[in-house]
This record gives sequence, structure tokens and C-alpha cells, in this order.
Amino acid sequence: MTRHLLLPSLILWLIALLTRVGAEPLVEGRVRLESGQPVAGAQVLLFDLADLRSPPVEAMTDERGWFALPWGALPGQAVPERFDLGANYPNPFNPSTVIPYQLPTAMFVQLEVFNVLGQRVSTLVEGERPAGFHRATWAAVDAKGRAVAAGVYLYRLSGSGRHLTRRMVLIDGQAGVAVAVPGGSVTGQEFPEAEGVYGLTVSREGLAPYVDPAFRAAAAVAPLDIVIETPRRIPRAKAAAAAILGDVDNNGRVDIFDVLLIAVYSANPALAMPNNGDITLGDVNRDGRTDLADAYHVATYTVNPSDPTLPAGIGQAYTQQPPQPPPTGTAASKLYWSDWGTDKIQRANLDGTNVEDLVSGAGLNGPDGLSLDLAGGKIYWADAGTNKIQRSNLDGSGVQDLVTGLGIPYGLALDLSGG
Repeated sequence: MTRHLLLPSLILWLIALLTRVGAEPLVEGRVRLESGQPVAGAQVLLFDLADLRSPPVEAMTDERGWFALPWGALPGQAVPERFDLGANYPNPFNPSTVIPYQLPTAMFVQLEVFNVLGQRVSTLVEGERPAGFHRATWAAVDAKGRAVAAGVYLYRLSGSGRHLTRRMVLIDGQAGVAVAVPGGSVTGQEFPEAEGVYGLTVSREGLAPYVDPAFRAAAAVAPLDIVIETPRRIPRAKAAAAAILGDVDNNGRVDIFDVLLIAVYSANPALAMPNNGDITLGDVNRDGRTDLADAYHVATYTVNPSDPTLPAGIGQAYTQQPPQPPPTGTAASKLYWSDWGTDKIQRANLDGTNVEDLVSGAGLNGPDGLSLDLAGGKIYWADAGTNKIQRSNLDGSGVQDLVTGLGIPYGLALDLSGG
């Protein structure tokens, strides 16, 4: 039944592929249930795992369950404008060299090595390759894995009726000697030049989120076939001792799956966690909400659990703790501003009553760019006259010079999650 349902969609995909020759390459595929039924209206997100705070690339599935993400929109990726063969490096070389090449569209390519007599020595690449920047290594061996003699060699890239050739020089060759080649292949290794690893998620209300924390866009030549399922409703025992802070998918550890589930939940709070998980365990900074700031902390934890900037308790048994109240002196409904004319930082109620001088007579001379960290209980500002960036407590006490010796600081912004 699944094959019967999938065949028409594959035919439609092939037709679409043939009609968009020369168009921007896509990462595309189909989202379906285990029964084969297409999933319409699902949100497909691709997160840059190197920078979770950058916006993900997004697509929605249509009535057939199909989606398409433009390759050029992927974080860290760009589509080459032309078919090209780069200079190998190092050159001269011994014992191996790297050969870069780029493809503006997916195509069948060959990358071959010849001696100066025009005899083919080795074939490094032969097959369909996606658009993008690629590299291949040559370990100075022939097709049978034997080392070749020192000398001048030519390497040629062929694809779509085009041919490009360059030369390289091998020094100190070991003709006839069997050589151990990286990757265990006879010729060498091939890998994308800018092969990004991304977090791919698919979600829709009423379905268990799909998470792939090691998605390689460069390998997505064929359409993806993503299967998601309806979450099993299992009564959850409220045993706080068994819960781990940051482990939202209830698998007993804090990992990249939790990072992506928290990120998806921040965009769609109606989602149910897989494996009968508990999304409240994703509130690792315990501010009463689970959001991208928490995903960033958990991502940092997976790389360095001892990072001193992390909130306490991630990866440890969870104990219920209410959200931390604002520090003493914090008023949730206050208006803060800086005044160049009086060289003061002030605040008042939102209706303008009860004006207070918070910082004055502390060497201010043109305070500007006010920014608040309510959770941390701090006011930050730039002072154009004294060429400093300073801060104080919310009540104006404890003025500190943070950055001095500036030209004319103007404007200020805080990245609280990044510190």
C-alpha cells in the first residue's frame, strides 16, 4: 500500500525536476505517516547547529506532503555560479594532495588523473554529485593502489559535456610500492568542501516531532522520505527523582535531540514530546518558559558540560524549583531612560508618576543606549562623554566601569543568552 501511494508522488517529483532544469537546487522530500498517508501542513525546519540563534530555514508541506528548501538558503551553504576545477594543494606534493572542484547544479562528473603521456592513472570521482563545493584527495597511487613515480601529472574534471584540466607535480614518488590510502579506497577520499551538518525537524500538532540531528544537506541528491508517527499516550508518573534537567525526550541523557526538540517547541508549544517526554525539563535557566535561550544552553552543555556560563543543574536529577523572582528593587512595570541634558539615568511608573534619579553625579556625561537585564538585576548604558560602557543595579547602586578608553560609544544591545 505504501509503495502504491508513494509512486504517483515520485512521478510528480521527477516531472517537476525535469521542468526546472537550471533552477536553484533544492533539498526536498515527502512527509508521511507509517500508513503512507501524506502529512500536509507540517513545518520543516533546518537549524544551523553551529549557530542556533540564527533563524532556521523553513518550509511547509503541501497537500501531498511535499516540501522544498532552497539550497542557497541553507546556513553556511552557497551555490557555485559556474563549473570549475581548482588548483590542487599542496603542489608540489608528497604523499597526497587535495583537488577542489565546484558544480553549479547536480550532475554526473568524472575526476581523473593522467600521466604526461595521456594514460589514465586513476579515477578519483565517477558518479552523480550534488551542486556545491567539493574536494577529492589523491594519494599518488594508480587504480590498483600502487604508488606512482615522481613527476608531472594532469587531472581532468568532466561533466555535462565540459572538460577542465590542470597539472600537478609529485615529488619523491615510490613507483610500484603498495600504499595505505586514507579511507581504505584505492584512489583516495572525496568529501564536500563546505559540507554542513544541520538539525532537521518536522513537526505538526498531534504528531510526534521528527528529529534528525546529523542531516547532511550535501548528500540529499534524492528526495527525502520522512515518516512521522502519532505519539503514544502513556500516563506519565510524576516522579521528579527520575527526571533529568534538559532531558525532554525522556531517554535518560541530555543530547542534541533535546536541543532540537526545545527549539521546535519554542516555535510550536502545542507539540507533544516523543517517548512520553516532558518539555518543562527544557526550562534549564528556570525562568518559567522553554525557549531558544534554553536550547542554546543545552547545546553548550552537549559540547562542554563544565562551561561556567551554564545554568546549574543541567544533566542532573531535576528538583522542582519555582521561577526565580526578579531581584530586590526590580519593578516589573517601570519606564527607564537616560537624559543627556541632566546626565542622569532615571525611571518612573508607566504612567509617568514617581520619577526617580537612579544614577547621577557619578561622572556621567552623555549617557545613552540604555539596556536592561531584569533577571540579572542590572542596567547597562554607554556614556559618550566619558567614553565608557557602564552598569549598575536596577536601583542605581553599584556603578561599574565595564569597558573604558572607547572613542564615542553610542547605542547598546545585550545578548543575555550568550553572556
